[in-house]
Amino acid sequence: MTEIQLLDKKTSLEHPGSISIKIIVLWILGIAAAFAFGWFLKDFFRTTDWNALFWASVLGLVFSIIFLLQTFFTRQNSASAFILVLESLAMVITFITESLVILSFSVIIFAVLYWGNYSGRKVLENNMKINFWETSRAVLPKAVAAFALLFGGLMPFYSAVADQDRFPVSPFLFREVMSSGDFIINKFLPGFTISSTLEEIALKTSEQSLNRLPGAENLSKTAKQQIIGKSASEFYDRVSSFLGIKINPKMNIPDSLYQIAREKFLNLSERGKQIVFAIIGLLIFLTIEAISWPLRSVISILTFVIYEILLAIGFARISLEQRSKETIIV
Repeated sequence: MTEIQLLDKKTSLEHPGSISIKIIVLWILGIAAAFAFGWFLKDFFRTTDWNALFWASVLGLVFSIIFLLQTFFTRQNSASAFILVLESLAMVITFITESLVILSFSVIIFAVLYWGNYSGRKVLENNMKINFWETSRAVLPKAVAAFALLFGGLMPFYSAVADQDRFPVSPFLFREVMSSGDFIINKFLPGFTISSTLEEIALKTSEQSLNRLPGAENLSKTAKQQIIGKSASEFYDRVSSFLGIKINPKMNIPDSLYQIAREKFLNLSERGKQIVFAIIGLLIFLTIEAISWPLRSVISILTFVIYEILLAIGFARISLEQRSKETIIV
């Protein structure tokens, strides 16, 4: 027997009369944050200025908060899709001067953001009560993934289209990344740091090897210096021959590795460079995703505070709505 029965009441967000203007303001803030994020991100790619990266990160945080709030306050599917199109375009619009192909990134970003927005609205529709934290868990992983895709995809792509003969990683950024590897250097070469030069390493290791030989203590200081110098010179020649690049022993480890990586990259074919760009983008994406959990927690907490404030000042209110639903009773 089929019966139509009133099952329950459901909580929903209800907007006051002026909400249309408030929602438009929220949308404008989202578009502005997306545009500013893209602006500072391009500035960082162009200059490798860490201040630009800092502001890009702050604006990415602001956009994520607004994006999550839009999930709660924008109920219409078509309106959500429209505003996400504009926000996705705003993120990449500053890069279009380099290549129109970059517009394809806006399509990818839109798809990921829409997925997050749709997932969040489904949580709101399916639950009897508005659950902020469950909705946040459905929305924010996609938002962070969108930023990871944008950063990981645009950084190598921008480097490629801006200057195909330029190594896609700046010396400063390369040096900063390598500086975190001091413990590795100390593990394999005790007494040395990442700032040590190849000459210092070669001379010191040659001296240690010589001192371990039988009868080394009977050699004069001049003879020892000649043997050490010859051993170090042979070491430079072997490394240069193996790498196919003449190395400068006066350079420190990060600068030497950067020179080697740059020379190898510039000698690659166009196809090989494209593969390198793809690998760099993938590594950036995976790195951001790996550290995204604490980031999502911070965004959730900040958004919850703002969400509660907006409810308290009357931006929107939570109300009960009755819903009829067909059910089969046996």
